[in-house]
Amino acid sequence: MLQVFFYSDNFFISLPRDLDNAARIDGANEFRVFWSIVLPNAKQGLFTLALFNFMNNWNDLLWPLIMTSKSDDRTLIAGLSLLNGSVGGAIPYGIMMAGAVIAAIPLVIIFAFVQKQFVEGVAMSGMKG
Repeated sequence: MLQVFFYSDNFFISLPRDLDNAARIDGANEFRVFWSIVLPNAKQGLFTLALFNFMNNWNDLLWPLIMTSKSDDRTLIAGLSLLNGSVGGAIPYGIMMAGAVIAAIPLVIIFAFVQKQFVEGVAMSGMKG
């Protein structure tokens, strides 16, 4: 999670300050500068940050294991981690692989929708200003 925070911080630092200054000279207040200048320029970075945040929360294992007491309430990822040797001492590889594919489907769908913004955000974060 800390890596995602530094990514967003570095992305905002890389935005050109000349646009902010030009808007202030034209009489825009701080909220107007943020809403009209900074936010549209940071759209790709915010989409990338949202994708990383969703992926980290979706694949979280420890928090659902701590907060749930019944196996019916656990997330799919936490349930898959508890399958090791639960069926007669054998590891059910077929069930685990099917669960892994089902768990990956929402991530693939979300990535398909934000792929363009994700690639632009990653490309822009590496640019030196």
